[in-house]
Amino acid sequence: MSQEMKEKTEEEILERIAALYGRLEDLRDQKKEDAGAADRPEGPRVVLVTRRLPRDAPVGAAKRRRVPDTMDQALSNFRQVTASGRDVYWVGSPIAPTSSASEQREIRERLLKERRYAPVFLDAKRERLFYEGFCKRVLWPLFHSSPPTTEDTIARAQPPAAPGRYVDEGDVEGEAQLWAAYQGANQAFADAVRDVAQDGDLIWIQDYHFMLLPQMLRGFSTNAKLGFFLHVPFPSSELYRTLPFREEILRGLLAADLLGFQTYDYARHFLSSCEMVLGIETSPDHIEHEGHLTRVCVCPVGIEPDVVRARS
Repeated sequence: MSQEMKEKTEEEILERIAALYGRLEDLRDQKKEDAGAADRPEGPRVVLVTRRLPRDAPVGAAKRRRVPDTMDQALSNFRQVTASGRDVYWVGSPIAPTSSASEQREIRERLLKERRYAPVFLDAKRERLFYEGFCKRVLWPLFHSSPPTTEDTIARAQPPAAPGRYVDEGDVEGEAQLWAAYQGANQAFADAVRDVAQDGDLIWIQDYHFMLLPQMLRGFSTNAKLGFFLHVPFPSSELYRTLPFREEILRGLLAADLLGFQTYDYARHFLSSCEMVLGIETSPDHIEHEGHLTRVCVCPVGIEPDVVRARS
């Protein structure tokens, strides 16, 4: 074999070796990627929405105040999903009111960075009309099968305040003001969710305080995965149809992808209300309305035995 042929053969061998080394590196990189993918949890990010955050951020030397047992289940769920490795954000109001815009901004930035909490700040008047007003005076009694009395009906029928303002402390709080506060609070939470949510996130909304929220968020993203769980009973259709703004609330809920109820009776009452109030057909486990499919499920909330045992 001539010297020229030997040199050419050696070059070919070196090229093949270099190609094999390159292929080996590619395989190693692919193996690392596969291992990383296996470690990553499956499923979307989660955005949890409740009326309250589980704790306040400390200001100065002040200590955090824990929300008592009413938030324990939500806090447990938050920790379980976080432990799975998913990104989880929690949207809710702090316990203690804050008046300063700079204080709100500082708390918002710190909670979002340290705990992935997204605080919603409602002024005292709006919070009162929203929670103590529409939620507790209108929704809570009716959803627990206590129809409004004559005095309740007269009080709610008071004329609305002037456009653009809430009633003063001494004014009568009619249903129009309470409803406006409920809408405004739901919109404030919708804005907070939009600030942290990404397309494709699973947004899990908790309880009767936010029955307009699914529809508000659906307008933000048609691809959002929206779940809603009602912790309280849902009244019979005969009682529900006495509720002011009943159509708006049902349409708000029907924008969710999944609606959860504590018992079969509560789910059945909701389906019956949709039939009677909105005039739409329903199935035992879903409703198709305006091109959107909403699944209805029964998933009662239980307890954590270990936690109960530790406290006993």
